[in-house]
Amino acid sequence: MSEPNKRQVTSFMNSINDHMLVRVAQSRGLRVDSLKRYADNLTIQKPEDALRTKLITNVGYQDELEAVIRKQLDIDEKKKINYVSLSKYEKVEKRR
Repeated sequence: MSEPNKRQVTSFMNSINDHMLVRVAQSRGLRVDSLKRYADNLTIQKPEDALRTKLITNVGYQDELEAVIRKQLDIDEKKKINYVSLSKYEKVEKRR
């Protein structure tokens, strides 16, 4: 990799990282410098760490998540939840 290409890729990756940090900070009511500190210090090691630092809302098991989904969508507890896989989601045409 040439030095100019390295600078270009580094700039691009930093731009993506900064954008992500701003969006996460806004959505979770956190400060960007706090998120950077968590990353730099490897603060998040377990789910409970993410909960404590407000990066996630809940810690739970799959069946607990599905119970919440069923309740919110008013789906009977015995009915299967139809998930959309990432590969299928990627194939959907964008509407403009």
